[in-house]
Amino acid sequence: MFRLVLSGLLIGSLAGCAGSAAPPAPTPNPTTASTTTPAAAPTQAPAASPSPAPTATSEPTNQGAVELPGGEIDAGTYTGVYEGTRFTFTVPDSGWTSYADTGCCVIFQGEDEVGAQMFLGGDITSLYADACESAGTEFEPGPSVDDLVAALTSLKGFESTEPADVTLNGYEGKRVALTVPADVDVRSSDCHDSKYSLWSGRWYQTAGQTDDLWILDVDGQRHVLTFSTALDTPADLVEKLEQIRDSIQMEPV
Repeated sequence: MFRLVLSGLLIGSLAGCAGSAAPPAPTPNPTTASTTTPAAAPTQAPAASPSPAPTATSEPTNQGAVELPGGEIDAGTYTGVYEGTRFTFTVPDSGWTSYADTGCCVIFQGEDEVGAQMFLGGDITSLYADACESAGTEFEPGPSVDDLVAALTSLKGFESTEPADVTLNGYEGKRVALTVPADVDVRSSDCHDSKYSLWSGRWYQTAGQTDDLWILDVDGQRHVLTFSTALDTPADLVEKLEQIRDSIQMEPV
């Protein structure tokens, strides 16, 4: 069963651990702006200095949101803080379960082979070079977004997408999806501890499971947002997970 360690907190087994075929690379949505300052006429009062443009964190993002509870949650907007960042997101329907008692924010729906799940915040500071032979293959990627992306795509035992530039809530980063090959036995006794692992806190429950990883620079702090589905996750559930992802707002606190 899936377990995820967040800064020393061990999240218990999730009934809804899942993965999917690698998603298509997203299209970046950069924005640009330019300004010009007209010369003031001699008889006019000096023009007031323009207010600075708002940043991604200039306005509170959790107005009207409910603190994420543990257990089953209804449709609505939820918020929670993890490692100095507040996450706010909207769940479009009921049927999701939250593990908020471990911190923010882990939610899932469905069983291993047909479910979807999301875990937000934190960083990945170590990886296994070989998913099956984790013993003795642990290493630390560098501190930047690009360092982690390069490390993830170098791992043995996964199919990976080409990294793509992404922006979420004004924060830029990279997106890469890792998929467990369809012919892998993730519980094989040939693997260390009979686990197929990405790192010490993340191991897999079924072949074809995919972690869609969004690695963002949030005011100088690297955050990894993971959206996981399975080969048999229904298309409508994948769409709902994407809706939750697209609704995410972040702000340092």
